[in-house]
Amino acid sequence: QAPAAHWSFDRIEKGAYPSTGTPSRPAAIAGKVSPAPGRAGQAASFSENPSGQILIPIDLATLARDGSFTLEFWLRPMGRSDQYGTAIDVGGNKGFVIRTNNSGRLSVSADSQWNLFASEFPLDEQIWAHVALVHKGGSGILYLNGRPLGSFAINLAALPFTLQVGSVLEKRRLADGGMVEEMTKTFVGDIDELKVHARALSPAEIAALIKPAR
Repeated sequence: QAPAAHWSFDRIEKGAYPSTGTPSRPAAIAGKVSPAPGRAGQAASFSENPSGQILIPIDLATLARDGSFTLEFWLRPMGRSDQYGTAIDVGGNKGFVIRTNNSGRLSVSADSQWNLFASEFPLDEQIWAHVALVHKGGSGILYLNGRPLGSFAINLAALPFTLQVGSVLEKRRLADGGMVEEMTKTFVGDIDELKVHARALSPAEIAALIKPAR
């Protein structure tokens, strides 16, 4: 069964990454996102400084009648950072955030809690890793390279209709008391082949997604 939406990041049309799926959901680009050799074709690179983000318009909560969905993508760290790096942000920790922490481990935040758990080891630099989040019945399971890292609660009502990919837009207070929005917590590396399925994939199906690159 084909995913509900798929962004390959192979090309840009009218300032956006086109998607396959019905309906088509072009992903807008904000700031600087560069092409890079991908796991398949081209990837979106967030290694520029300052970098940008990709904004994906999709309502995860209503994809399936029972609220089930699977979000999967490939990521490749290109340099260890002592800062948190945003892979996917969907409503902050009130929804869920998948990111690398300040020691390079893949981590998740959700249910109004930051850093619920993280991978045992840092991600390998310049090596593609597969990440999948499977949601069903109010609970999400995060997989890394086909293996579950842990489960956590997801509040579907808190999920916005936009996924922030690669960086997150946050407000920062200036010295004069004013506020400014800026790109921050950028994932230093590349993201490729982002897919959303309108159902919860099984552990066997997640494992089958780990295939040699073309």
